[in-house]
Amino acid sequence: MLTSRVMKQLRAAIERAGGLHGRAGLARRWGVSKTYVSEAVARHDFPAPVTMIDGREVWAGIEADEWRGTTRKPGPVPRERGHDP
Repeated sequence: MLTSRVMKQLRAAIERAGGLHGRAGLARRWGVSKTYVSEAVARHDFPAPVTMIDGREVWAGIEADEWRGTTRKPGPVPRERGHDP
């Protein structure tokens, strides 16, 4: 069983890494469509996911941001073409 001290250290490390984000989370983080993120992660030079959670890939925010050359820019997520809310 993990102690509360270890869990605090783990949470702090994840926060320093920019959080963990799936494809939808990266889309929100970057203010882009999920299609853009899916195309990005398919590229050979995109970072490997750090782990899988519930069968879905997740990336460290700072590593994905570094690949994209951005910092976090919160904002509305553009709707994907052909999809109504």
